[in-house]
Amino acid sequence: MHRSDIARGCRSAAYAAGHDAPDPRPPLPSSPRQGTALVRGERPRPGGGTSPVRRGEPGRERRPGRARRLAARRRGPALGDIAGAGPDEEMWTWGEARRTGFWARRTVHETLVHRADAAAATERGFTADPWVAADAVDEWLEMLSSPQARTHRPQLAELRGPGRSIHLHATDEVADLNGEWVIEFGEDGFTWRRNHAKATVALRGPMADVLRVFYRRLPADSDRVEVLGDARLLDFWLERATF
Repeated sequence: MHRSDIARGCRSAAYAAGHDAPDPRPPLPSSPRQGTALVRGERPRPGGGTSPVRRGEPGRERRPGRARRLAARRRGPALGDIAGAGPDEEMWTWGEARRTGFWARRTVHETLVHRADAAAATERGFTADPWVAADAVDEWLEMLSSPQARTHRPQLAELRGPGRSIHLHATDEVADLNGEWVIEFGEDGFTWRRNHAKATVALRGPMADVLRVFYRRLPADSDRVEVLGDARLLDFWLERATF
């Protein structure tokens, strides 16, 4: 991801957060304690103080104190900090990638999913750039398969058992999108890859709707998607693949 991609992604996130924003009062079905106000405005930098981005000192990570770390988890960095720094500056994150690119990607995808929440709450249509939606699926699978996730979400250990698999298939006619994934259950957990293959169950539909089902923002039995095979396995996954 290049600096121009970071800036474009951050502008898209900020635009999506504030443009044509609906009434902030309705509750969100997937986030009942929050109104659609969560899609408004730019995210503040962690702790409300200086930028968490550390420039010009490779090999030295700026590790924030407890208060700053908690603030970062709640709010994330300022979009301006990310766009201005580029993707490779050192920065604290809760993931394995300790670079600004982690937060650029996370901010864009989180805003995308909150747009889906807002669309559901206000009964508006939801659209998404298929490339961004596909990368959001990649990121979600990366997070679910990370050691940190397994430590904090014991139910993920149940996603195992050889001979079972899930296939995600985006039907968008977009050249080189490669919007297909295979998730295979094994003895010790699951693995995933971008690929087309037969599976125990397949979820097919437009990329934006596959993303919404995968994030549990759209029921798997919606007429916007198609489930082929053992739907119980997809339900089993969706019940446990959460944060």
